[in-house]
Amino acid sequence: MRRGLARDLCALADGTLHGEQREALLGRVSGSPALGWALNQQLIAVEAIRRLDTLAPTELRERIQRT
Repeated sequence: MRRGLARDLCALADGTLHGEQREALLGRVSGSPALGWALNQQLIAVEAIRRLDTLAPTELRERIQRT
């Protein structure tokens, strides 16, 4: 899977993909069992991370903010 597509699936799963990009990706996902599976895996990961009560290290959060 392309890196950009993986990034967009992650953004879709965590609710940060918006507008036309979101709608376009939802259309692709609905037509592809493989993308549907990949999105489901991202949703599971997002839910697991949200249930954690530990913050990511400051250095990691800052690095993510810079990208």
